[in-house]
Amino acid sequence: MLENGIVLINTLNRFRNENRYGLEIGDRGEGTQKTNMRGKPIDLTNEKTIPPSIKRNILEGRLKGKGKLTIFGHINESIQDCYVYSMSKSNKHLKEWYAIAKYDAIVEITNLTAFIEALTKCINQINPSVKTCSFQPIEYIDRREQEFEQQTETHPIFVKENRHSWQEEFRLVWDVGGKEIDRIKMNCPKIKNLIRLI
Repeated sequence: MLENGIVLINTLNRFRNENRYGLEIGDRGEGTQKTNMRGKPIDLTNEKTIPPSIKRNILEGRLKGKGKLTIFGHINESIQDCYVYSMSKSNKHLKEWYAIAKYDAIVEITNLTAFIEALTKCINQINPSVKTCSFQPIEYIDRREQEFEQQTETHPIFVKENRHSWQEEFRLVWDVGGKEIDRIKMNCPKIKNLIRLI
């Protein structure tokens, strides 16, 4: 499909379905993170000392104001549904990907920046609320449940457990502002010149 300019963009919620995708690809914890806060005092007036989970809550508007804050329990983060396109940074595991995901072809992206721009424009034509794409390699961690002192700075959408580390995933994410979405299959002719079949 991809070599013909046809692209399937999945959603985060679909990847949470382990029955559909199996444990190799499916992950019910996709986009979630739990942080044990342990009653540590947090000074919201000193940005350098604010832990990542609290920073995200401030940026997303769930936590407002300045002052001191102490949380004795834990913070659960769960990312709203969004469009997700996953690829591998490496070709070391092509046979595994091919067998597990039952892909019809495997391609190399020859110009990632242009590829991302082309996909974003095509998605925007279908869903005008989509303006930009966030992207980065996945960070693999031991557990999604983290301790206050050992929080990753990485946003939960770009974090997976170590059992998936063989994928060496690089992920593209398009936020839709909390709207209900389904996966989209679209024609994006420009990408034909940005890939090659392996």
